[in-house]
Amino acid sequence: MKSNILEQSPYLVKFEVTIEADDYSAELKDRLKEKRKTSSMKGFRPGKAPMRLIQKMYGHSLLIDIINQKASDALKEISEGQEWRPLGEMDLAEEQPNQDFDPVQNKDYSFVFETGLLPKMDLKGLDGSLSVPYFTIEVLDEKVRERWDEILSQVAEQVETEGPVKEGDVLTLEASELDGDKEKENGWISNFSIAADLMEEEAQKLVMGAKIGETFDFDIYKLEKNADQEFVEKHLLKIEDEKKPEMNSDFRFELMTVKTKKEAEINQETFDKIFGEGEISSEEEALDKIRESMSMANQGGSDNLFYWDAKFKLTDENRLEDLPESYAKKYLLDKKTAAQYKNEDLPQTVKDELIWSLITQNIAIQNNIQPTQEALI
Repeated sequence: MKSNILEQSPYLVKFEVTIEADDYSAELKDRLKEKRKTSSMKGFRPGKAPMRLIQKMYGHSLLIDIINQKASDALKEISEGQEWRPLGEMDLAEEQPNQDFDPVQNKDYSFVFETGLLPKMDLKGLDGSLSVPYFTIEVLDEKVRERWDEILSQVAEQVETEGPVKEGDVLTLEASELDGDKEKENGWISNFSIAADLMEEEAQKLVMGAKIGETFDFDIYKLEKNADQEFVEKHLLKIEDEKKPEMNSDFRFELMTVKTKKEAEINQETFDKIFGEGEISSEEEALDKIRESMSMANQGGSDNLFYWDAKFKLTDENRLEDLPESYAKKYLLDKKTAAQYKNEDLPQTVKDELIWSLITQNIAIQNNIQPTQEALI
């Protein structure tokens, strides 16, 4: 076999491999003989078929197998000792002509292969000469206090009370259909729960300050904010039949129960409930714990900002002005994106992303960084 490099650059290597007749003819002959021993053809005893028939039936496929293996061996041999960093597999070059594989004629076969290479970059800015600020997002005392109040509200218990109704309470109402200003005989009656804060403003004015047993009249279809007709009939009127019965929209609402939030006491039981048993023993420690949690959440934003600032600066410092577009489209872009820009120049933003990809790969290789299984997942 003969091989020689036809073209080499930081981005591409192209070479020719010639597999001569002497490289494969003896092996082809031996494999045809083995195939003859195991073949069975009509009209001939097992293993006695004429070699010309064996060659005609199996010679082409056996030759291709042998040539492919020889070519693969040649690619490994020519790559040994080279500092190439191929971007994928070696492929036949576009100028490679179709081969006519003939097991009868002993002839040479030549192939031109090419592959894209990861360019070795002398990275600038990693020696401390490039400065990228890291911004820390301050956690304000009032934000910590707001979060603490929210948590306390979330763990507050709901307890029944006689009233008066106030914001945040959950009410149970019995709705009775009206006929004029009196309850309709055999009219529709329904019971449901509703948060006072979800009631329309006019309805809220009627119910705020009320106690159990007190009543107010209102249009049931206008009782709850943003509630459409379907919602009212399903959840407030509790109409289950497909055919809606005829009824008036005005109802009298009697306050049956009032549930209000009982603010959580600042004690050890509350601390244990929120943070786990024995983790916190004072409100000051609770606030510190919340501040720490909020700082960690903010760190993600700081890390993200730092990443983008560092990415932009390193890309500017290490621009590959000679980056061939044909190389970028063939070896760096996915097929869909490459097809999108097949007949046009790549935008600078796309080029910058490709350069950043080359930078990160060089950083990994030059610093022997191997991704862990956890990072890949």
